[in-house]
Amino acid sequence: MQHMIKQPQPYYSFDHKGAHIMALHGVGLNDFWSARKLSATERMHVAGTINDQSQGAFRLGQQQLDWIEKDLANVPKDTPILVFSHAPLYHYYRPWNLWTQDAEQAQALLKPFKNVQVFHAHVHQLVEHHIANIKFFGILSTSWPHPYPATYHSLGLSGQMPRSNPALAFDGLGWHSAKVAGGTVSHEDILWTLQPPRS
Repeated sequence: MQHMIKQPQPYYSFDHKGAHIMALHGVGLNDFWSARKLSATERMHVAGTINDQSQGAFRLGQQQLDWIEKDLANVPKDTPILVFSHAPLYHYYRPWNLWTQDAEQAQALLKPFKNVQVFHAHVHQLVEHHIANIKFFGILSTSWPHPYPATYHSLGLSGQMPRSNPALAFDGLGWHSAKVAGGTVSHEDILWTLQPPRS
């Protein structure tokens, strides 16, 4: 907060070229880390595994939900809304904590707007989802991809996703680019295997 965001709270918004942009704190926990006085090794065990649910589901929290409502109160309903959240703002896959407990409350606040795009990370997969007028995009990861969740196995999808060759350091990783023009948003995933990042 002090060195990077330089704001009194970990969520904020601004307007840019006709779009309203919101950055949310999407990984709120009920003081899981400090209250338990976990060692660095214990913290890494929780954060470094995808099936440790001891920290509970992520949440925005009532204070942030109230802020979202107030922030959007004077925004015209036809304004493109771009939302950035680390965790997905929907119930995706709870066993891996790809879940925001109060996502439905946030969706209700965004529902009146015609054009809402939510960008999220955390799932380490390319994911697109659509609820009512809200489009969700899980952006390309810049670190390791997760395996497919068990619910995908019935579709014949298993193993690492989308990394197909662990010998290629950048396989399955990359950037996500989104452009706003005339009220529409276009998306492009830039795979590092095709366009390696400059060092």
